[in-house]
Amino acid sequence: RRFDDCTGTRQFRLAPGLARFLRSHGREYDVLHTHNFHASPALVATYATTTPIVFSPYYHGVGHTAAARALHLVYDRWATKVFARSIFTLCISDAERDLVVRDYPSYASRVQSVGIGVDTARIRDAEPFPMQRPVVLLMGRLEAYKQVERGIEAIAQCADDLEVIVIGTGPEEAAIRERASERGIAERVQFLGRVDDVDARRWQRTATVVV
Repeated sequence: RRFDDCTGTRQFRLAPGLARFLRSHGREYDVLHTHNFHASPALVATYATTTPIVFSPYYHGVGHTAAARALHLVYDRWATKVFARSIFTLCISDAERDLVVRDYPSYASRVQSVGIGVDTARIRDAEPFPMQRPVVLLMGRLEAYKQVERGIEAIAQCADDLEVIVIGTGPEEAAIRERASERGIAERVQFLGRVDDVDARRWQRTATVVV
C-alpha cells in the first residue's frame, strides 16, 4: 500500500492516509516494522496505534541542512516516543548504535546492531560485465551527506588503471563530476544514473571494490 504525501515537500513528508489506515487496521498486525527517524511514518505509527513496533532509525544525529537541523529541535520532543514505544531498535552498524545510545540512553538496552542483508547468491550468480580494467563501484543517492566525492578523492590517489562506475542520481551529481574532472580522472568515471536490480547485481559482481 502507498499513501500520498500532503505537503509537496522533500524534507518532511506527511501522509494522513497512513494514520487513518493504522488507526483502523493497526491491531490486525502482530508487529509493525517502522523506518527512518528522519521521516514521519515511524512517528505516525507510534501515535496512531498500540501495535508493538520494531524501529530501524537510520539515525544521523542531526539534520543535514539548516532547515532540517531547526526542525529536529522541535521534532525530537515527539520522536523520543518512537524509541520508547519500540520493543527493539535495529541499527545498521555499531556506529549508528553508538549515536542512538548517546542521544537516547534510557533505551540503550533495546538497541541492537543488525547489518543490512546482502543477497550474496544473486550477486554470485550474476554475469559480470566485460571490463578491461579493475572496477571500483560507488552506489547510492548522490546527496551531499553521502560524501561520494570522498570516494572520488580516494580513487584519484590510487593506481591509474581503475575504472570507476557511479550508480545513482541526486543533486550532487554535477559537483561529483566536477571533482572527478578537477582530479584528472573524469575519463575513467562513468555515471550510469539509475539501473535496474539485474544490472546492479551485475555491476556488484564485476567490481573489484565496492565503496
